[in-house]
Amino acid sequence: MRTISTVLLLCGLGIFLAGAETEPSWDTLERQFRQLPPEARRLLGPLFWLHGDESPERLQMYVEKVAEGGNGCFTTESRPHKDWLGEGWYHDLGICLAAAKKNGLKMWIFDEKWWPSGEVAGKVPQQYGSKRLLATATNITGPARFSAANFEGTNFIAVVSGRETADGIDGASLVDLTKDIRNGSLEWNVPDGNWKIIKFTYTVQKAGSRYLVDGASA
Repeated sequence: MRTISTVLLLCGLGIFLAGAETEPSWDTLERQFRQLPPEARRLLGPLFWLHGDESPERLQMYVEKVAEGGNGCFTTESRPHKDWLGEGWYHDLGICLAAAKKNGLKMWIFDEKWWPSGEVAGKVPQQYGSKRLLATATNITGPARFSAANFEGTNFIAVVSGRETADGIDGASLVDLTKDIRNGSLEWNVPDGNWKIIKFTYTVQKAGSRYLVDGASA
């Protein structure tokens, strides 16, 4: 047992000494930190607060300071800007972008005025707001005559029907009844069997009192 313990101790000591010999010095670490390659520097950079009242010379000077500090990128911060998405905002972005190219920096742009992203500072029109699909179903056994109203409105999408089986709705039996709507009313001669008539509409969702961007409608 003592022999085994001695062998393990010697092995551990050897590993420790080998690691100590290969461990870089503080001078080496500092040099590596100060001489980061360009691809690594592009991952480092500050938030660049824009207010809308800085002169072009001041913006250019700030970008130069970012580069002098060893950064490879910066992010234009939109929250304090007084003309976000206006001409002043894009004017300042143009100055910053030109300065970034001159100093070899990558420039990121915040896509929102505040968190969370997607509200566009409350400027999203209702028609482009995020939507949620709603489905209401009516069961009916045929043969029969189906007649109902309220198949209309700006939020109405479509109405379909399908034959019900023990495994659910038979996909091969699906019928688009939207074309049969007249003045908001639907009349349909239901074939033999158990059928489900499904009406699809949508509702516009909000984040509090603001609409969120619906990417599918943009």
